[in-house]
Amino acid sequence: MAHDKIHKAVGEGPWKASVAAVVQGMAGGKPAEGFVKAIETCGAALTQHFPPNGAPKNRLPNTVLET
Repeated sequence: MAHDKIHKAVGEGPWKASVAAVVQGMAGGKPAEGFVKAIETCGAALTQHFPPNGAPKNRLPNTVLET
């Protein structure tokens, strides 16, 4: 499940639609298309409730981490 505040704002619709897109892509032999649609769906939902402000910020390191 998404972070509680995100989940409360966005609801379950986008997440269910994203899972359905991935499943449909896999079943249709086009997994990449399913993942792209899922990412677009999630991005649209998040942007609607949490619009970006200012320049994009890279908050994570760009290094490979081994655990």
